[in-house]
Amino acid sequence: EEGTPVHLVDTAIATEGNNESHLAGSLQRSAEPHFKSGQLSDPSSSSKVVLGGNPHAARSKEMEKVRLQEIVREFSKEAMTGIGVKLINAETSELYDTTLLMDKYLCTLTLRLSGGAERRYNMKDLNSIYKGPDFTQKVPNLAHFSPNCVGVEFSGVEEPKTLFHFKDAVQRDQFYTCLKILRMSVDINHARIA
Repeated sequence: EEGTPVHLVDTAIATEGNNESHLAGSLQRSAEPHFKSGQLSDPSSSSKVVLGGNPHAARSKEMEKVRLQEIVREFSKEAMTGIGVKLINAETSELYDTTLLMDKYLCTLTLRLSGGAERRYNMKDLNSIYKGPDFTQKVPNLAHFSPNCVGVEFSGVEEPKTLFHFKDAVQRDQFYTCLKILRMSVDINHARIA
């Protein structure tokens, strides 16, 4: 169904898949996403295989794309009902249990704090997602937590920086990748409407 959140996520994955580098590797190596709608390429050309290319590499890339689509779909479904995450305070290093929720259109991200307070963000206002060395640079006093953290920044809000902490780098990378792809899907949807 054209225009549905799942279709848009698949398109975002396919668009990212146009890069020559390995899909998941490129997502995990890039610390700062590029969210400008004009930079997205035509998704209709995303899955074409070049004749004479390595068929095993093409098949492997396609399998990786399918696996990534499944991960993002599952993340999206879970986010609609609520995902337990931990926020980390940049000043005190305290961890806070929080529930991350997304609306059915994957356009609004809500953080429901344990006391019942909520923070709502428009995904289109998400202008930075970072981990690894970029996290260390932006939040130097949490450098020792960097291997397990993701930072996100939203424009036009009172508290623009939100820092997530995960039990391991695998969970961190999966969260980072899914959030990055969901953010790209917002741009793709906006480009289609415009």
